[in-house]
Amino acid sequence: MTLTTFPTTRGLLTILCLLTLLLVGFPRPSLAQPENTLPPLSDTVISKIKTIAMIGKVRENNLYVFAKIGDSITVGERFLYPFGAGHYQLRDHTYLQPVIDAYVQSSVREVTSFNNPSVASVIGWAAYNVLSPRSADPYQCNAGESPLVCEYRIIQPSIAFIMFGTNDVGYRTQDEFSHDMGEIIKQSMELGVIPVLTTIPPQPRVPDRVTAFNTIIHDLATQNDLPLIDVNAAFSLLPNSGLAYDNVHPSWPPGDEELAADFAPENLAYGYTVRNLLTLQMLDQIWRIIRPETKPML
Repeated sequence: MTLTTFPTTRGLLTILCLLTLLLVGFPRPSLAQPENTLPPLSDTVISKIKTIAMIGKVRENNLYVFAKIGDSITVGERFLYPFGAGHYQLRDHTYLQPVIDAYVQSSVREVTSFNNPSVASVIGWAAYNVLSPRSADPYQCNAGESPLVCEYRIIQPSIAFIMFGTNDVGYRTQDEFSHDMGEIIKQSMELGVIPVLTTIPPQPRVPDRVTAFNTIIHDLATQNDLPLIDVNAAFSLLPNSGLAYDNVHPSWPPGDEELAADFAPENLAYGYTVRNLLTLQMLDQIWRIIRPETKPML
């Protein structure tokens, strides 16, 4: 397949793809992997996940629903949407089929968690927006209710994938961002929702700001014993740092949007495809921790 998006030769791109797959934990294209290739979660993170899940059980959160919290990178239909519509190809990652099956069984706004149009994900948002009742959808949210609490009330998720910072780096201070993210984490845990933090992609125009804000995200995950998806580290190994033409949003394979959910090796050279894979892998790890124990068949 000849790619024209990036100024590389076929041979250089192939080598780069293979290095990427090896370094960020993806399997070699020629070898099928029966298990999740993400590094295992630590004992302290697993313990925290179980504690939050117990709170969620008391609050009757749905074990098979997750929320999407963020800005345009999360809103975009290339992020997770194809899995809800059944338009995906797992390739060597067939171990992810059971977790997809588990989360498409629950209806969310007449669709699924994967293609749910979250009121807590809006183009242009910074972290504070999801905490502000002034930013809430007046047709779905109660008076005085923040978009975060509104979304949690409506869909009652057990997990939330959270990514903010891409817009914050433009005009929020580090202290403001740390406070906002800390409040999102606090409210999520109090409501029995497991927050999964996600670093933001590189931005060549403000690399130092991105590093500083991602350090905050890393520190908050460590301080609260929460799972973290390091999108920035994975993207940094991709052509053009996994970014599209605007050098802000993730790149995607040329063609149909569903290719961002096709884990063929050549598609894993693009940002949205990598984020989809990492998110599914993390969902799989958490689901295996919180799902009810099943007795073996006799």
